[in-house]
Amino acid sequence: MELTKPNYSNYDWKPYTKIEYDIQVYIPEYGTKVHNFLEDSYYETNENKPVVLVGTVGEEWTVNTKKLMTAYTYNGKPITEDVIKNELSNGSKHTIRAIAGAEKMFAVQITEQLEVNTSWGETLKANRDGIEHGNGDYIVCGNDDGKPDFNNVWIINGLIFPKTYKFI
Repeated sequence: MELTKPNYSNYDWKPYTKIEYDIQVYIPEYGTKVHNFLEDSYYETNENKPVVLVGTVGEEWTVNTKKLMTAYTYNGKPITEDVIKNELSNGSKHTIRAIAGAEKMFAVQITEQLEVNTSWGETLKANRDGIEHGNGDYIVCGNDDGKPDFNNVWIINGLIFPKTYKFI
C-alpha cells in the first residue's frame, strides 16, 4: 500500500517545546544499524551521526554530538565533548535527561497514514498498523525564526509526543 505524502501548508501548525524526560544514549562503533520500530525506519551510525538515542519505549535513532550537547544533560551537568569522550563513549547505555525548552518546533497531530521524507534522507511512516498511536501521530517540523520549517520534518508517535513536548 502506498502512503500519502502530506501537503504541509494544509495543516494548522502549533508551536511546541521539549519538556524534561529521561532516555538512554550509547555510542557504538560506526556502521552500527538500529531500528526505530515506531516509524519502521533504520539508521546507521557514522561520523556525522555517531550517537544512538533510545526513546521512552525503546525506539532507536541516531543523532550528531551537537544535538546531544544542546538538548540533553548527563548526571545533572551539561554534555560536553569531554563528557562524550570520557563518560559516554564506552558503548554502554547511559541515562540522559532532556533539557526543558531546549528544542522549539512546530507540530500537528494527524490520524491518517502517510509518509514523511526527512531532510536526512529517511522516509518515516505515520499511524502504521500494529503500532499504538493514541489519537494519532504528530508531524513535526523545525523552527525557522518562528515559522514552521518544512525542509526539516519528521514524525513522533502520538503516545510519546505528549510525554516529551508541550504546547507553548
